[in-house]
Amino acid sequence: GCGYDMEYVDSDGRRKYVEGKASKSAKEAGVRFYMSDFEYRFGTEHAEDYLVYYVSGARSAHPQILIFENVFRNHDLNRKSFTVETSSEYTITAQADI
Repeated sequence: GCGYDMEYVDSDGRRKYVEGKASKSAKEAGVRFYMSDFEYRFGTEHAEDYLVYYVSGARSAHPQILIFENVFRNHDLNRKSFTVETSSEYTITAQADI
């Protein structure tokens, strides 16, 4: 993998990198997803241009897409809004009201 699932160029001409994540649970159950070490490192290296598109209730009749634009800041996890548990992969937990 390349550390992200898709990329695009925004209206200002900046390349954006998107990592897609999904859960069967609704966002009210909390937002929790896993990132590989490579995804995490790529995100920290491209913090200003890295987004996570998270689909909650992915198998429900009414899935919701949450877009997290501020997962990383200053080459680290944005700890104001996110927590992380580390091992060989990263478990990211977010507040769904972002």
